[in-house]
Amino acid sequence: MSPEGIFRCRRIACVRCWAWPTAAGISCFSRGMTAGQCSCMPGNARAGSRDSMRDTRAERGTFLTIALPLYAWAAAMLAVSSVPGSRLPAVSLWQWDKLAHVFEYAVLALLLVRFVTIRWEAPPGRVWLIVLPIGTGYGALDELHQMLIPGRMCTWQDLVADSAGVVLGIAVMFLIRRWRGR
Repeated sequence: MSPEGIFRCRRIACVRCWAWPTAAGISCFSRGMTAGQCSCMPGNARAGSRDSMRDTRAERGTFLTIALPLYAWAAAMLAVSSVPGSRLPAVSLWQWDKLAHVFEYAVLALLLVRFVTIRWEAPPGRVWLIVLPIGTGYGALDELHQMLIPGRMCTWQDLVADSAGVVLGIAVMFLIRRWRGR
């Protein structure tokens, strides 16, 4: 089987231009084309056409509104967890620390639900099966990362708070969608 045959899926980007499928789910692979036949190649019928430019603008807009906030939030979480323990403000209450974990992972889960639903076209009823392991796994990696930072430590209580935040974020997103009638 050729490499093109392996990757024939409407969710795979073009190997040359990294263009994602359009809203209709059409990409060069779903049409059975290779990268050389994609509209990104000069001389092809759709290259430079209004349709291809509109698709590119829509994909860029989707990236800016769906993927970029997720990546930025995950990077901000990593940056905050990289701060040495000596530079952190003293927190007098144990609960405030755990509430911060719940909040940051609830926001991560909200962004992940949007990303998985829109970019990966996951069925709405199954999104939690994807988001829960990704969010909890990111929390586990974050806790392991903190072991390498001076003055920080990895605790199972933080991981439980991270997981609770992911569950809360998923629940909030489903409540919002139910309220909107989606």
